[in-house]
Amino acid sequence: MTMRRSWWWTVSLVLALPLVHAPFAPALAASKSQQALDFSRTVGPVDEAHTTRKRLQLRTAANHQRRKDAQAPAKRGKAKRATAKAKTPQRRTSLDGLPLPVRTIVDHIRDAIGSGNIKHMKTAIEWNELPPEFDAEVGDDPISHWTKTSADGAGRTMLALFADLLDAGYARVRGGRDIENGTMYVWPYFAAGSLKGLTPAQEVQLLRFASPADVKAMKRDGRYRGYAITIAADGTWHSFVKMK
Repeated sequence: MTMRRSWWWTVSLVLALPLVHAPFAPALAASKSQQALDFSRTVGPVDEAHTTRKRLQLRTAANHQRRKDAQAPAKRGKAKRATAKAKTPQRRTSLDGLPLPVRTIVDHIRDAIGSGNIKHMKTAIEWNELPPEFDAEVGDDPISHWTKTSADGAGRTMLALFADLLDAGYARVRGGRDIENGTMYVWPYFAAGSLKGLTPAQEVQLLRFASPADVKAMKRDGRYRGYAITIAADGTWHSFVKMK
């Protein structure tokens, strides 16, 4: 009888376990889901951060290699540029090769030359918002100064100097990637480079506005030391000074 009761209670307990566990099943499932969610929240960002750092490292390495590759031809060209600076710059005479704003200033200077009146240089000087740079002794009134210091007393010798400088031809000097603001046009072209390789024909051009003694000194030093006109590509007349 005792064994039969024990067997009965055991069977009843086994049959009742699913009924006891059933009310807690949703809670247990929810708990497991929450644990999985918490784990994904913890592990996911770590993996994502690791991936992001890896991508940044690869991108940085690629950029470094690009800069290295870009610097290689620049280093190779450094010697070539140094050699180019040691040569007399290319002479340009065609006004068609000038930007329109530069041609406008040159035309105003030539109009004053053609008039024979130094006062007509005022148009070119005042064409831009700021006047060009002149030598310190010129002061605030260049036309008055040129008139007083001119050999003829009327400023015509200064106009003749302007004419010789423009007739000598110009050089185009690149100052940066921005062509509009970085490129300069310099008259005479001697002022933009070395005079070490001066040819006899170029020396004749130089003698038009420099004395034989000055030309000899320039050839010895390899540098032009006379007056030069500098105009930017945007038409700004930057300077008319005697180069040191």
